[in-house]
Amino acid sequence: MKFTRKHANQVRAAARIEVKTNRVSVEAGTRFNINTCKNSINIAAISDDPEWNDTDLDDYRDLKDLIGTEIEEKDGKVHIDFYIYLGPDRELESNVDLIWQDGKLVAANGTTNKNILSQLEG
Repeated sequence: MKFTRKHANQVRAAARIEVKTNRVSVEAGTRFNINTCKNSINIAAISDDPEWNDTDLDDYRDLKDLIGTEIEEKDGKVHIDFYIYLGPDRELESNVDLIWQDGKLVAANGTTNKNILSQLEG
C-alpha cells in the first residue's frame, strides 16, 4: 500500500480523538519479530499474533516521512502502531493502531478509546 496524505490525515484524526486535543505529533513504530528478527512498519507483515506478543519496538518514523512510502502488505492488510506526543517536550501521551485492508481503513483503536473508527466515520 502506498501511504498517502489521506492515510496520514486518518492517523492524525484518530490521534486527536484519542488524546482529545488538536496539537499532536505522531510517529509510526517499526517493530521486529523476536523469533524471526524480521522488522517492518506493518505489524501484519511480521506477526500473526493478534496481541503482537512476538514483536517488540525497533524504531520510529515521523508520520510526515511516511507519505509516499510503499508499505509491505500481507494479504492486503497493513497494521501500524502510532505513538502520540504532546507539547514541546514531546511527552508520550498515548498510542493508536490503525488497520487498512486493500487501502481502506477498517479499524482504529487507541490505548483508551477502543472504537475510534466509528467516531472517524460519524
